[in-house]
Amino acid sequence: HTEKPRTADVAALAPVVIAASEQGDRVAQGYVARAASELAQMVRYLQLKLSLEEAPVAFIGGLLENDNRLVQVLMRRLHLKERPVARHIPAFGAAILAAQAAGLPGYSASNV
Repeated sequence: HTEKPRTADVAALAPVVIAASEQGDRVAQGYVARAASELAQMVRYLQLKLSLEEAPVAFIGGLLENDNRLVQVLMRRLHLKERPVARHIPAFGAAILAAQAAGLPGYSASNV
């Protein structure tokens, strides 16, 4: 019987696939392009769903914090000229969004 691969095992292959895509592997390039497209779709969906179409995005997490093919393709999909860097840790951003949603004064997007 075949065991289903664990998410962590599959995720551990991502840097290998990105590296292969950077070395010209067409199959790996396809996987990277698809991953970037899916990430871009998620960003756009969340921006629309949360009425944050003009909100800046930040790339966080091991695969998105360094320049690589995934970052380059994702930037093209999102029409970004440079890799966006987070100003705060994700938990801080979530707290700010919650404060904004609750209508607390002093938490507008322009002053955070």
